[in-house]
Amino acid sequence: VSTQSTGGNLLMTTLNHRSYAFCTDRWNPSQTEWNTLLTLVQPEEKERIERFKRPVAKGVYLTGKDNPDAKASLVGRILLRKLISENLKLPHEQIKLARTPKGKPYLINSDLTTPLYVNVSHSDGWVVGVCDSEFLVGVDVMGTGLQYINKQSSESFFQSFNNCFTSYEWDYITRGKNEIQRYTRFFLYWTLKESYIKAIGIGLGFTLSRIEFHVNDQDGTAILFLDGVAQVQWSFYFLWFSDVVISVAFGPPNEAVDVNSGLDLDLGFNMNFGKRRPIVTPFFVLNVEDLFLASNTRKS
Repeated sequence: VSTQSTGGNLLMTTLNHRSYAFCTDRWNPSQTEWNTLLTLVQPEEKERIERFKRPVAKGVYLTGKDNPDAKASLVGRILLRKLISENLKLPHEQIKLARTPKGKPYLINSDLTTPLYVNVSHSDGWVVGVCDSEFLVGVDVMGTGLQYINKQSSESFFQSFNNCFTSYEWDYITRGKNEIQRYTRFFLYWTLKESYIKAIGIGLGFTLSRIEFHVNDQDGTAILFLDGVAQVQWSFYFLWFSDVVISVAFGPPNEAVDVNSGLDLDLGFNMNFGKRRPIVTPFFVLNVEDLFLASNTRKS
């Protein structure tokens, strides 16, 4: 799997959309580059990004371009705008985003009628984004827990999450042949569950043990059971690479929790939903030039 340049494929997703990834750990922007990219997001998002602080010593904080959370947040917002612009043929400066009460971004351009569902995620040095014109989408990326192996046993770590997984899932997780496999299985299940609740927009408060996944390690797919019932209209894909796992969910638009809020950039239900299953195409890794090209801004 290539993760070095634009065009390296990471994951397979549906035909009529784009899927992107960007590695923030490998990006060390100059102050000029950082300031220029900040102009590509809305003022309220710029202010939110500039408030990120990570303590490194007493009274000392990482901020701005030196803060990994700020970098991930900025790239995530630009990636979101890039996906919208490319798929709706909407100029960057015309994209107007707001957030639902649960913090979900959505498009408020009232003159658009084309459906589009978009979701982004960032964690452990990666930002990923997916969009589709037919399916609700949810994506989640997480590290595979390798950082915990020499610090805490999986048995001890898992105790805090007893109520998050079903007995079937715990059996699969704990039957891992070693600590590495047990941790990676845990975070696989975590990203699958996150991809689903992000797709429907339910946010915090959902009882994670209500959803159960049966995974197929051979083809990187999973089947969702909600309250014990298989959800056959949903499709899930996952991929391991480097030290992260990505899971992507595709489902029916009418299962969005708040369809009136523009959730996941819902611009109207697609009446052709269900006539096809997701068709797989590559998920591409971007470089910093691609971020500038998101608004036709040139890197200085």
